[in-house]
Amino acid sequence: MKKITLRIFLLAGVIALSACTNVVTPSGLSSIPPGIFYTGMKFPSHVSYTVPESSQYEIVQHKVQGTSSQSSILLFATYGDGSLQAAKAEALKKIPGADDIINLNADTEAFSIFLFYINCKTIITGDAIKYTSNGKSEPSATVKQ
Repeated sequence: MKKITLRIFLLAGVIALSACTNVVTPSGLSSIPPGIFYTGMKFPSHVSYTVPESSQYEIVQHKVQGTSSQSSILLFATYGDGSLQAAKAEALKKIPGADDIINLNADTEAFSIFLFYINCKTIITGDAIKYTSNGKSEPSATVKQ
């Protein structure tokens, strides 16, 4: 029985230290090696987003925040949308009438408990804007009927 237990812990240690258990950040910009028993980290992702100079817009609200996350349980099931686009969409839901977010900054938080649970969260902040033309709002999309 002791040999079986030792082999299980040895196998778990090899898996934990191998590259296949790295947590890829939702922005896909870097990889976080999880701690063997616990990970709790927050770090910036280097993302910049600007609108074309020809665009006219007004700032609807400063310092809008949105989050998205993805999780893995026992390295067998992974779920969630941790992309920057999902975080941006979540932030835009909070501000009625906003079309986009500029001055975008993204942070990533990683949390894990051994190999049982891994969570990677993207947190974006920026300024919500509404596109304008001669003081009138432009629709963000047109629908043909």
